[in-house]
Amino acid sequence: MTHQERLAKECVKLFVKGLDAPQIATALNATEQTVYKIFQHPVFLAELKALGYELDDRIEIKKMPKHTLMPKFFWIAFSFKGRINRRTFWLMGLTNWIFLGIFIGLASLVYLAEPSVLIIWFLISTWSGLAVCTKRLYDCNMSGWWQLFGLIPVIGGIWGIVQYGFLKGTDGPNRFGPKP
Repeated sequence: MTHQERLAKECVKLFVKGLDAPQIATALNATEQTVYKIFQHPVFLAELKALGYELDDRIEIKKMPKHTLMPKFFWIAFSFKGRINRRTFWLMGLTNWIFLGIFIGLASLVYLAEPSVLIIWFLISTWSGLAVCTKRLYDCNMSGWWQLFGLIPVIGGIWGIVQYGFLKGTDGPNRFGPKP
């Protein structure tokens, strides 16, 4: 077994534990560029496929494993890991509004429009919004803490719309993972 093959097998073990490329690079005392090259190594890809991971045409790991209990939608909506593109950001915003309409419609039909129900929806919606916006910032190679800039009246809102919805993300991999 070559050094590259051993490294690829070690990367699979760390990746399955939930580590991202920068964390794997640190654990293996390697550069992120080396880790991204290993992500394309045939041994790495074969090991992931054997574990049930799906890979897209560009040989980038994009999806959750098949055996996961959390489908991709819930990963996008509630996880703070990874990157999403502008299209996914807009689709998640539209989905949130659709669910809100359905939720309020059903709540009014069965007389559940109590403040506690609306508070639960607000908490779920806020968590999802923070997760989606964080992943958009990650796509632009920015920290999730940049969301605090959105708290500035008027300027923050305009910045948020432009940053999240219109600016293109980083081409290729960055410190938050492969390109979505």
